[in-house]
Amino acid sequence: MVHDFPAEATFLSPDDRARVLRRLRSDKQASAAHESFQTQYFWQSVKDWKTLMFAIIYMGADGSLYAFSLFLPTIIQNLGYTSTTANLLSVPPYAVAAVVTVFVGWLADRTQQRGYCNMGASVFGVVGFAMLLGSSSPNVQYAGTFLGAVGIYPCIANTISWASNNVEGVYKRGVTLGFGKPCIHSTQDRYPLTSYQ
Repeated sequence: MVHDFPAEATFLSPDDRARVLRRLRSDKQASAAHESFQTQYFWQSVKDWKTLMFAIIYMGADGSLYAFSLFLPTIIQNLGYTSTTANLLSVPPYAVAAVVTVFVGWLADRTQQRGYCNMGASVFGVVGFAMLLGSSSPNVQYAGTFLGAVGIYPCIANTISWASNNVEGVYKRGVTLGFGKPCIHSTQDRYPLTSYQ
């Protein structure tokens, strides 16, 4: 059901196929044409400095994401809420982060400045975590969870798009995008999500 390239997508009409390929070319994606796998693409990705930089940036954002996701239930529970109330209070920070993620994606696409967008979002995350660490007030800490989420979640999607935009060729891009994932995602198996008591 999933086609490797738009040129092979049989569900598209010839006009739609031409439009998709034209948009990819206008977005400077020379890989809009069909490629066949060659081992050299793997080695090109491994030797490319952008692969290492992407992995470092992505793992930094992803590490924060897992820490936030794993400990948000505990943070809210420590604020004095339990059970259903604590579960419900964990939703708004994610909802706000989802809206901000869409906005940051739009802004980064419009300005073509994904790095600056990551840095701007990260400032909110730093402030949010400082509020969590530096205050004993439940209201301030809960506000910090919003800023923490706003500082983390946009950076994940933005970093993946940033790497994807800067690596040419679908196979080389696939290898590059795979480099940021293994180290972080293996930690989820060791530290399962906490649950409310």
